[in-house]
This record gives sequence, C-alpha cells and structure tokens, in this order.
Amino acid sequence: MTKREPAGTAGRNTGLRLLGHLFSTLACAGMLASCGGGGGGGTTDTLPRVQPASASQIVDTEYGKIVSGYLEAYSAEGVSTTTVKEFVKSSGWKIVGYVEAARMFQIDTGETNFASLAAARDKAIASGHFGTDVYYVTLVGENTNQSIDALKDTATYWNYDAASIKSAWALLSGSPLSLVPVQVAVADQGFTTTTAADDLVLNNVFSGQSEAACKDGCSNHGYHVAGIIGASANEKGIVGIPNVLTRNVINGAGGGDSSSLGDGISSLVMEGPRVLNMSIGNSETPNGKSEVVSDDTNRKILSYAESSAKNFATLLKNLIASNANQGRQTDILIVQASGNAGASSYNGAPIPSERNGFATSANPMDAWTRQNIHEKAIIVGAYDKNKKVATYTQLPVGEQGKANFILAPGDAIYSTTRSGLRQMSGTSMATPHVSGVAALVWTVNPGLSANQVRNIILNNSDEISHQGAKYRALNAEKAVRAALETLEAHRHDHDTDTHANGRHPGCLPG
Repeated sequence: MTKREPAGTAGRNTGLRLLGHLFSTLACAGMLASCGGGGGGGTTDTLPRVQPASASQIVDTEYGKIVSGYLEAYSAEGVSTTTVKEFVKSSGWKIVGYVEAARMFQIDTGETNFASLAAARDKAIASGHFGTDVYYVTLVGENTNQSIDALKDTATYWNYDAASIKSAWALLSGSPLSLVPVQVAVADQGFTTTTAADDLVLNNVFSGQSEAACKDGCSNHGYHVAGIIGASANEKGIVGIPNVLTRNVINGAGGGDSSSLGDGISSLVMEGPRVLNMSIGNSETPNGKSEVVSDDTNRKILSYAESSAKNFATLLKNLIASNANQGRQTDILIVQASGNAGASSYNGAPIPSERNGFATSANPMDAWTRQNIHEKAIIVGAYDKNKKVATYTQLPVGEQGKANFILAPGDAIYSTTRSGLRQMSGTSMATPHVSGVAALVWTVNPGLSANQVRNIILNNSDEISHQGAKYRALNAEKAVRAALETLEAHRHDHDTDTHANGRHPGCLPG
C-alpha cells in the first residue's frame, strides 16, 4: 500500500504508524499476502471480504443485540472452502465475507427472526463442516464511561505520575541499551481515513467504517486509545508511553460487530505484534450506568460472555496456527478492558470483570486457551486521580479472575482524537496504559516471552485497597526495573551474536 504522510511531517519523529484495515478488496492489494485461497483446499477467488454491519442491521433479540440473519462460522480443520461453499449454496444462504487465515465465514442466511436463525445455526453445526464453532454476529461494546470533553487544563496529566511513567522514562533516559521498537496492535472501533490531531500522525489508515457513517464520536474511541500508547514525542500535546525513548509501531483496525472485529484482529495478528490491546467488551452490560439488572438482561450478559470467549479463542487459535506456518509472531500478550458496568448489579452483586467477554473469562475452556490466552492476558480496570477504584470498573470476583487483573489510570484521561486533545474516561482508557508499559518492558528486553512480560507487570506493581479487598495497580518504573534485572541476570551467560540488535535476548552489551 502507498504510504501517505500529512504535510509537514516528513523527517520528524512521528512515534506512531497506524495501520488499519479497509474491509474490502482494497486491503487485499497490500496488507495481506493473499485475499482468499487456501483454507483447507478449494478455490476462494470469489469470496468477498467481511463487510461491517450497518446500524439498520442490528436487532435486539432474546439472545441479545445481533446482526439480523447473519452467522459467523469457522470451518473445521481439513474442510475445504469448496465444501463450505457448496453447503451454503445448497442451504439457500450466501457467503458475504471470508477471512482466510482464521478460516472464518460470514454467512447471510436471510432469516428474519431469531428462531429461524437459531435453526440455521443448528443446521450449520449438524453439517459437520464447522464443529461447534458457529456463532451469531454480535455487536461489540466499547468500554468508555462518558462522552468526550474538551481539554480543560493542559497541565493536568495526572496519569503519568500516578503510574510512575515519568520515573520509568527517567530510569531509561541514560541507558546504554539499544532499545528495540515494539509492535502493538489496537483492535478498536472507529478508525477512519481522517488524520487525527498533529500529535498523532496516521499512515496507511484503512477502516471498516465510512466517514459518513462513523462521524466524529465513533472514530474518537480508537484514536484516543491509540494516542495513549503511541502519540508522538514532538512537544505537542501528550506523549505515548513508550515513545519518549523509541519509535514504536502500532497497527489499528476498527469493527463494531464481531465479524468485522474478527477480520480486523486477523489482519493485526498477521502483522506480528507483541501486544494486542482490546478496549472492547460485552455490549449487553449497562456500560457506565448504575442499574439493577433483570433476569433477562443477566441471561444475555452471560450468553455474550461465554460466546465471545469461545469465538475469540477459536479465532486466535486459527490465527496463531497460520502465523506459525508462515514464520510470523505467535507469542502475543493480550491486554483487555475489564468493563464499565461495575456500578450495576444482579441479585445484589456487582457485575464482575469475568462477564466482559473475550479474554476476561476466568474459566479456561481447554489447555490451549489456558496457555495462549489466560496465561498471556492482563485484564485492566480503572482508577481515578485520587487512586480510588473508578465506580464503573468491573472487578474480578474470584482468585482466578484476580490472577491476571490490574488497575491503571482511566478516569479523565487526555489523549488524541480527530479534533484535538480530549478527555475520556473508562477501562478503555486504562487498558492502553498497560499495553504501553508492556511495550516499554519489551523495548528493554525483547527476549522476554508474553507470559514473562505479563508476570513482570503484575508482580511489580502498587496496591490499591477497595471495599476490604486489595488490587494490583500499574507501576511502570517497577516493571522497567524488573525488566532491567532480567538482563543483568543473564549478562555473563550468553553470547552477543544471536539477536538483531547485537546482543543475545536477555543480555546487556559489554
């Protein structure tokens, strides 16, 4: 794809490249090695890219908010695309989108009521072509608690001190290390081709949402999250957490429904990131509200949490297998928001983080999920400038949930948007703080595994007490110190000829 840079940016340290995905054949020309084909055999040259759902396609059913008539199905290993195409055609359905690396088919059944769609799902499962990996296409929730506010006090960036980010910068500012840029992927709703503020230079921006459909508010969420990680160290506005010291690469893809999100995550993972930032969650929870949840709503929340966890695990498993076959990155740290429905309750108990879906479940479904998601995931809640847990934060309820949970600054955070610096609040804003610190840790020691980076961040943290319980709180300086100690421990144990920057992973120069 052709790179584009806004006027006046050539030659300066932008600190951020944002690569997204236009969910159409345009993306096939550059970002992906191929578009269609493979997938277990058969021809796929007539299969289209996944198309994001429009607002008019979203319907509220007894299951929850879904795309009317659509299914999302992953072909079983060894099942050819030709076989799937023949089955879909014989059923009177239509394949409207396909993601080769994930073996994911977006299918329009044409059914207009939920009972008929449920029967179509049962038929797809019974065919044996997809195993049990057939899902409704659901709406994806954002974890932002309030609407954006204009910048009120440019001197108030409390989050940098609260999480000891400035101290981490100071610790590394005189370091002899050759810091290595780290690739971070931002899976979020709302990237468009519009350039954001001068503080956030966007190159190769493609999205599943048109400017007319997205408008200003929709796109700001993704830009705000990306800015916390990757805003330029250019003396304008804010500075992304890793970018004072080294230029990092950020890929971004938008998507407001599960199929387009899956397509976006596929393109991101194929780029080989070390970190996958997911400021997304359960669209059935009362986001940022204080409500007593009904039995019906609670059932929808539970269904979404379970289904999205299984869907995400299948998607990631297929993508990692594809990356392994292509020699791309397979060890990825997942950083996800805990959700913003903590002030709401069901049967007298707050809605916990384990209900936010995707990677938040505390109950691994199998050994692969435990090893590749739960042991490589950090779930992030928000605290405010007084270091108090934000009232909307969904907190874990059990020891398994607490094992990968941490709090980070998330309330009244300033970052980039399409129209300048703005303030937003939510666990969505807390999450990229952790992703940014993970990138810092990896810039220090690129030889660390995702599990090691996860443990460094979790085990070298502060503590916040809340309602009789204690929770970890992000401390960038402690995490960076711990990363430096991993280098020192191996200083005299290895050669210096097995890494691209002239040293073995885990070794200091000299």
